[in-house]
Amino acid sequence: LDEGMVMDMPITVPRASIAETVDDMKARDMVLCRFPEVDMVVGKAGRADTPTDPAPVDMIETMVNFRPREFWPRRKLGREAAIRQIRAALDALIAAGVIESPSTIPEREPRIEEAADSALALFDVASREYAYHRYQDLLRDTGGVSPTSVHPNDPAEAAAVPVWQQGVAQVDQELATRAAPVFTRFAIDELLDRMTIRDPAVRARKETIDRLRKDGIARARQPHRMLPGSGHHHASPDSNPILEPVPVLDDLRDTLARSFAQGLLLWKVERSHLTEYGGELDVAVSTPGWTNVWTMPIQNRVDMLATGVSAPIGIRVLGTNLDDVVRGSEEIARVLKDLPGAGDVIADPIRGKPTLEIRLDRDRAGRLGVIAADFATAIEVALAGHEAARVQEGSDQVPVVVRLTRGWRDEERLADLPIPAVAAPGQDHSLSPRSRFVPLSEIAEIRRTVGPASIKSERGYLRNYVRLSPRDVDPVLLVDQARAKIDREARLPAGVFIEWTGQYEHSIKARRTLLLVSPLVLALILGVLYATYRDLADALLVMAAIPGALAGGVLFQQFLGIRLSVTVWIGYIACFGMAASTGVVMMVYLREAVARAGGLEQLDLPGLRAAVLTGAVHRLRPKLLTEGTVVLGLAPLLWSSGVASEIIRPMTAPVLGGILVADEVIDLFLPVFFYWVRARRLRSIRSRQGAK
Repeated sequence: LDEGMVMDMPITVPRASIAETVDDMKARDMVLCRFPEVDMVVGKAGRADTPTDPAPVDMIETMVNFRPREFWPRRKLGREAAIRQIRAALDALIAAGVIESPSTIPEREPRIEEAADSALALFDVASREYAYHRYQDLLRDTGGVSPTSVHPNDPAEAAAVPVWQQGVAQVDQELATRAAPVFTRFAIDELLDRMTIRDPAVRARKETIDRLRKDGIARARQPHRMLPGSGHHHASPDSNPILEPVPVLDDLRDTLARSFAQGLLLWKVERSHLTEYGGELDVAVSTPGWTNVWTMPIQNRVDMLATGVSAPIGIRVLGTNLDDVVRGSEEIARVLKDLPGAGDVIADPIRGKPTLEIRLDRDRAGRLGVIAADFATAIEVALAGHEAARVQEGSDQVPVVVRLTRGWRDEERLADLPIPAVAAPGQDHSLSPRSRFVPLSEIAEIRRTVGPASIKSERGYLRNYVRLSPRDVDPVLLVDQARAKIDREARLPAGVFIEWTGQYEHSIKARRTLLLVSPLVLALILGVLYATYRDLADALLVMAAIPGALAGGVLFQQFLGIRLSVTVWIGYIACFGMAASTGVVMMVYLREAVARAGGLEQLDLPGLRAAVLTGAVHRLRPKLLTEGTVVLGLAPLLWSSGVASEIIRPMTAPVLGGILVADEVIDLFLPVFFYWVRARRLRSIRSRQGAK
């Protein structure tokens, strides 16, 4: 269910500091803000002061709120159109003698596919950036009023809606005008990167561009510095080089762009292409050291409560030894890294948190007169703090906590921390029995180690998760393949075992339910038909419309590119019932036609044939009315874009396709099957009459 926003929940190593986490979160949020479909981005690092939000510092949560879909720009170019233009550009470059022709088709096709994917990615970025800047202009024109935040009772804000509508239409027109020349330039550049260049001028220009790119990357990696005589850093006399034009490339770009612009259509980007793993948001915010996790706020809470993990697929690694659990998690992640269809495979990083470890040497402490309780108290006061007093501020009492400042809490300075010790024999005990002090370094070992950031348990076992996401593959099928691969290749430590969890569990439960419900529905339909006709053959004839409905639903689902889901299965179940009800109408007319002709006993084969044809023809008008009502009622749902439209569309497709095909099956085959059944009964009647 589309919640109108997406939740970015990346995770990183536990040793990340608060400053590093916040800086990375700000950088990610700035990238997410540059999508024209995004209205607002709000990020949170760390956890609130409540036990119900146990989020570590190394996991951030960013809410990405989208604008209403009617305000999304049309900036997406179809892949089929892109491949067509790549082919045209390749043929034009070969004909002009710019590049060499690939020797074989197997060598040509992969390069075309790669060039199309790369050019489309560049085109998406260019169109997205252009739309973003134009939307910023719209925000300035409307005084910062976004279409998401318009209050209907505020006339000033309500007046911004028509401005946005006109502005979005203008942006769509500008994007359509820019699309052909921009994509054509990307297409030619990508082909030149993958083909052998024959033209010397084009080759020289390509080498110059490659060299400038390498120089630019090298300069970007150097520390910022001011050059003599420059007005800003990184400036140099050749920072803006002039490239000599190549007429043959310019002519090809213009010709191909004019041809490509004819009939070119741009589309609004699908929400799944934005938010799914490998989508535009996922690629745009890929950050070293962070693993992306995409979900939605309500979905995330439900998944965490139901399965304990927010990823589509999670492997729960359990054991009695934390080191074994960590090694087992890393081994599973290593095995699944190369599994086709598995993306963002990562074992939750348990270890990696810097820890200051102070180990007391009890023998030395005893010889020096240090009591363990005094040692623990001194460390607690120095590092964690101790409440020394309370200050009254109005009706509240504010505790005054004493502890060492942050600069003193390191290994070198803690070595001199005085620890109270029992006074030696002969010393004055009048003030305190612990009137002397011993440096901490003399009774304890101080070192920095890397330990677990958190220790989680479940059912008495230590626990960790390995997360992965399906990429263009059925989650249940991916789990089956991952199970087999782990059984074959993974070497888990003794005492470590795994359990599978995640969103895919819902799919398994739904499939089990549907495997029970679908046959039950068919049995109920057959039972109702038999109770109506008291004739098993007629009931089975009406049921013959269901295979046609199934075929039509599959065709429509494939044509519209809808993935199989629970809502699609529900659509099929509804389609079966509607197809059967349509077959009932045909059966009613056929039975009435035979009855009006005097009944089966009074007919011969030619008379039976005429009666069946009459009944089938009379059914044409109600059939058209029934089919037209279904089509007119369901077809608009395929283009709906309101709340829960992502549920309605997959449910509507099999119903609409199934009814269209099932009606043709009923019209063509049901009268024929009915005639065969009645003809056989007629022959049986005649044979019994002849025997008498």
